[in-house]
Amino acid sequence: NNSEEITYVALEVISAHLAHLNKIENHVLREKDLLLDLNKQLGISISDSTNSDELAQCLNKLTEEQVCDYFESVHVCVDLQRNASESLLREMERISQGGGD
Repeated sequence: NNSEEITYVALEVISAHLAHLNKIENHVLREKDLLLDLNKQLGISISDSTNSDELAQCLNKLTEEQVCDYFESVHVCVDLQRNASESLLREMERISQGGGD
């Protein structure tokens, strides 16, 4: 039955999308934690409205190792998000080709 197939495809897409959102939300929380840790190290709260000069003065307190650790941690987060998105795209492709469970 065509309507059953459509329903099944919709269920698969919803399931894949929800799983993807859960992964992304966890990655975003991890990224926020990185920024909160940096805030603690600097003794300020970094946001879009943070004064650039004030931020630059605070950043002077960081060691090269701290900056490298932060860079690497952000890179890991972005990489995990990219992998999660690529995984969803592969799943969508599988679904579109009529792949079974």
